[in-house]
Amino acid sequence: MNSPTATINGITIRNHDKPYEAISPQRPELSQQGRTVLVCGGSAGIGHAIARNYCIAGASSVVILGRREDIATAAALKLHESYPNTVATARSCDVFNRDQSQKVWDDLEKEGIFIDVLVVNAVGEPALLPILDQGADRLWQDFENNVHAPLYLVERFYKQPGHTKQKFVISVSTQDIHRWDSAPQMPGYQLTKSSFATVMQQVARDTPEEKMRVISFHPSIVFTESARKTGYTEDTLPWTDENLPGGFAVWAASAEAQFLHGRFVWSTWDVNDLMSGELRDQIESDQWLLKVGVRGLFNINRYRTDQEPPSAALGEPLFPQHDQCPDKGGCYFVKSSLPPDEQVKYYPDNLQESDLDQDGWNHVAGPDCGHNGAYNGHRISLEAMRGCNTFQCLVYKPEDWTPQTNDEDFESKGKYFLSGLGDDMPSRDMAWPSVFPHRHDVDSPRADECIWNQDEADEYAMPFHPTCLEIYKRVSLKRNGVVDIQGLTLWWRRENTYDDFHHFPRDQDVNDAQEQWWSHDLGNEYLAANPCLIPGFQSLLQSCQNSDTTDFEPAGTTSPTHASTNDPFAKLPPEIQHSILVHLDFKDVANLRLTSRVFLQLPNSVLYELTVRNTPWLYEAWTSRPLSFWATTTQAELEEQWESTCDVLRSANPTMPVHQLSRTETNWLQLQIEISRNWGKLLGLRNRRRIWKDCEEILNRVDRIQAQDKTT
Repeated sequence: MNSPTATINGITIRNHDKPYEAISPQRPELSQQGRTVLVCGGSAGIGHAIARNYCIAGASSVVILGRREDIATAAALKLHESYPNTVATARSCDVFNRDQSQKVWDDLEKEGIFIDVLVVNAVGEPALLPILDQGADRLWQDFENNVHAPLYLVERFYKQPGHTKQKFVISVSTQDIHRWDSAPQMPGYQLTKSSFATVMQQVARDTPEEKMRVISFHPSIVFTESARKTGYTEDTLPWTDENLPGGFAVWAASAEAQFLHGRFVWSTWDVNDLMSGELRDQIESDQWLLKVGVRGLFNINRYRTDQEPPSAALGEPLFPQHDQCPDKGGCYFVKSSLPPDEQVKYYPDNLQESDLDQDGWNHVAGPDCGHNGAYNGHRISLEAMRGCNTFQCLVYKPEDWTPQTNDEDFESKGKYFLSGLGDDMPSRDMAWPSVFPHRHDVDSPRADECIWNQDEADEYAMPFHPTCLEIYKRVSLKRNGVVDIQGLTLWWRRENTYDDFHHFPRDQDVNDAQEQWWSHDLGNEYLAANPCLIPGFQSLLQSCQNSDTTDFEPAGTTSPTHASTNDPFAKLPPEIQHSILVHLDFKDVANLRLTSRVFLQLPNSVLYELTVRNTPWLYEAWTSRPLSFWATTTQAELEEQWESTCDVLRSANPTMPVHQLSRTETNWLQLQIEISRNWGKLLGLRNRRRIWKDCEEILNRVDRIQAQDKTT
């Protein structure tokens, strides 16, 4: 039997393996009276169970499509005898054959038959080989069968001439579209079924629910005649009663399921729990929940340690991939649906031998775990990762745009304004993100690093991390003396194609991580570290403040009383010595001090110049510009604040002061030594340096674009 509960987005609901009252086709609320239903693959198994439940629900007519006319006709006759109030008929059709599918729809049109509910329930037999072993042509056959063929059915269904009532597409999908470890022997099946589920999401996105509802669902594992012929018995697996997906398919075409338009669900999930409470609220507020998609740069995961509470983990519960944990590495798994005091630790070896269902686990990482599904909490703290999933957008001003009291200066004067904050970025094929607050009435900006339709360029919004924008402001200020947001948006508008985005010369660590899902590679935790709010960094800066303003000489060194006659640098005048120093980096200066006593006692003013020139990303050395309010908070924090006050929308938001180091009272060489000594711990500073380099490249490109514009 199935697990009695399932966990969805951290919420536990009931899980079934037999039909129950809420999906009973005999409920008046689920009546299908007056509707004509077309069931693909309705001769046997799950398809026949769905057809039978529609008959029980009072459908006026049920049309069964089957490859073999004799079997389909017998199945329809059986239904008609059992449910005489429903006209059950059969039509011979191999839905993978375009000519036969076209003939079915052409015949229905000629006969004046309108289909109200289309049940897409057919799958081509996959090759049990890796993709490159089966070859491109064989894989494409799966795409023809599992994407092209069913999409043609949906297209003809949608375009029925003269059909004016609401239509319903009920797509029988599979758990394998999101459980990629469940059927690795059938890669073509998983790939194409996932593709069709994504196609249905897009169809739903393009089509108002009141015109045509689209719902995809996993029917669970049902014991069918096909399973029997394959060698399975009723005791082989924890089978689900076929009337459970049968009743669910009827419920999906009822008024109660309206809120699931475009979603993917399991037929085993309790529909009362779906329809009510916190989960219903999440579904209605989260446009991409229960949809297939990709999470990318703005969605970073973190495994908590054994000493941290569950809230220290970032990301969603996952399937237990125990085989990727090191032997005796201290990793274990817990059920996310249970309270902390009731959770049982399942170590990889135990989990491998268990028969527990694989949904809703949390991975607690040991010190040596290098699984790339999340960053290891032993290697980066939650504090260091603050805001790593938070994003904001620059949105083009509409003609009726009016200023707000909390606008930044560039918003009032320029062509773009800042959106609210978001903590979860969906894939572009799912939905646009939600943000808070709804600044200038924007709650879901069309965020994308690429502009796919130039005719709609003004409708796109440029996404970024608020902390990254703070770094850009300082790079611009250092280079040009002003914060040039107009230049930033100019670059985005000019270099906005897919190739532009992926050919930008980013750090190799970023390129390595940018796979379909973000690859949390061991040793690259710094990529998720906050570049502005760095744990321990302020205390390090303060430790290098020195009331003694004399030139700094490191401990353990003694200045010579006279210059060596063999030291060529001693013969140079101070002005040239100074010129040499300011053209070196700190590593060269350290080597120079080993070769010449002239440079043992370094002028603090020169060390300051070296700091600003060689490490401009250490902006505390040269500016006190405060951090924007948006770089100091998250969407979740603002929404929590909204519960008690709406000042986040009305008033100017407070900035965070940045303490500028004293030019004369800071031991600049000591500061560089401390940074070098603690570099492995200062993950945010390492990330700041990386972001600074990217921003310098952006400004280089802005300069080139502006120069080209002047010559044309």
